[in-house]
Amino acid sequence: MARRLRHTPEGGALFDVTCRTVQSRFLLRPCPLLNEIILGTLARAKRRYGVELSAFIFLSNHLHILAWAIDSEQLANFMRYFLSKLAREVSRLTGWHDKVLAPRYQAIPISEEEAAQVERLLYILANGCKENLVARPQDWPGVHCVDALLTGEPLKGTWFDRTLRSIADRAGRSHPNLSNRFANPAGKGCAQERRGAVLRGGPSALLVPQIGLGSALRAILIA
Repeated sequence: MARRLRHTPEGGALFDVTCRTVQSRFLLRPCPLLNEIILGTLARAKRRYGVELSAFIFLSNHLHILAWAIDSEQLANFMRYFLSKLAREVSRLTGWHDKVLAPRYQAIPISEEEAAQVERLLYILANGCKENLVARPQDWPGVHCVDALLTGEPLKGTWFDRTLRSIADRAGRSHPNLSNRFANPAGKGCAQERRGAVLRGGPSALLVPQIGLGSALRAILIA
């Protein structure tokens, strides 16, 4: 089957990006350590490729990201970097040794009309609630943008520098940036992380801007 062409209108566009786990398995089931990994990886990819994030949520078997990109190449580079790192970390946490994510994510450009953009935002915020899993978006235990949108406070995660850890392991020496505080993560749904983690440059901050969304956004979220 032929792949759908990805087109970005001149000047950039807001995209509704969706990616599922392989066979819709619950490989992204929320837990504190996975949440921190997702946020750190998302912040790192955002900083590296300059994609603006307007909203996102990570469910147990798929994810939604509302992102502004200048062109298709920028979005593709961002998603490649983010998804590849995410898949490796999920494999490490869960012990799943097959593919983690579906072969191709879906990116749908959203109209510049405010009503269309607000509709996609509301759909993303409704995930978890519309399936009767939680009563409010704020109650979702996984990664969700709602608190950042309501309060303006940045979300914080951790970037795991596996390269630095590997170099230190092969040299047989410790490194001041190595941390083992994630060696035995607590929380449902997380398999034990035996090798620990590496922190470089401290936690990554991810502030979710209101890019591409109209003035009605704040009123809708506060109401």
